[in-house]
Amino acid sequence: MRHRLHRLLLVTLVMPTLALAEPSFDPGSRVLTLPVLNVGDEEYRDIELSLGKDGRWSVVGGPTAWTGAGPSGTISDTCGAENITKERFAAVQFGMSFDDAIATVGCRGELVAEGMEGDAHFKAYHFEHGISNFDLWFKDGKVANKRQTIYEGGD
Repeated sequence: MRHRLHRLLLVTLVMPTLALAEPSFDPGSRVLTLPVLNVGDEEYRDIELSLGKDGRWSVVGGPTAWTGAGPSGTISDTCGAENITKERFAAVQFGMSFDDAIATVGCRGELVAEGMEGDAHFKAYHFEHGISNFDLWFKDGKVANKRQTIYEGGD
């Protein structure tokens, strides 16, 4: 009996405690963070939603497992020459949602800055392939500014 109890204590001490992160809401930024979101058969991780003053939610961060259909049919984790074009850049419109902008570009880009100004939540994404690139700035999940450097005749 003493041998079994010793083994039980050892197993209890060695086994890690697994816990899922809880959703959190930051009232200052009005951002809801969801560690996991299941939609149908798809699982999305690290979703950030911003609650707008109109009471509507916008996706402002993540989803890391998201797949969608843009002009090219898929959203890639990396940007290729087909993503960083004058046409794609021009198709991203001011006021467009984060999801629609990413679907239009066809790749995720890299989050390079994030912050708050007053009640507004800002994020900046950089998209590049070779030496061509562009940047999109989002305010409360909507395109607020954009800049491009497109080199023709090669990457």
